Amino acid sequence: MLRSASVLQLIPAGSNLFLDGDQPCGVFFVQSGIIEMSVANRVGRTRQVCTAGPGDVLGLSSSITGKPLDCRADVTEDATLQFVPRTAFLEIIRSNPDAHMEIVKVLSLDIGRCYEVLKAIDAQNRGEPLRAVPSPRP
Repeated sequence: MLRSASVLQLIPAGSNLFLDGDQPCGVFFVQSGIIEMSVANRVGRTRQVCTAGPGDVLGLSSSITGKPLDCRADVTEDATLQFVPRTAFLEIIRSNPDAHMEIVKVLSLDIGRCYEVLKAIDAQNRGEPLRAVPSPRP
């Protein structure tokens, strides 16, 4: 169902998918390529929080809640993305219990990954060696 509502996009390296504070326009399913996710603190210092690649989903939480995006996404390696507009995405998960459960699983993995990122940042702030954050994919 998602594929029928999606648009295949080829995005060159150096492009920006979205900025912190943008309104969600839909969900990006990464087919290939690398996208760097970063956040800026109050004084404008930017910190990379993770790298997304094939199998990752971007913009999911904001598309569901309608809240502005909370990070910046920059394409660092040419990427192929399946983009599903927000209204079509919401209709699909409202009308399809299986799709709904898959989205719950993805969001649960995202919560776990966020926790790992916070632990890594805390460890780095304490002067401990930087450690890799595990991929959200099982």
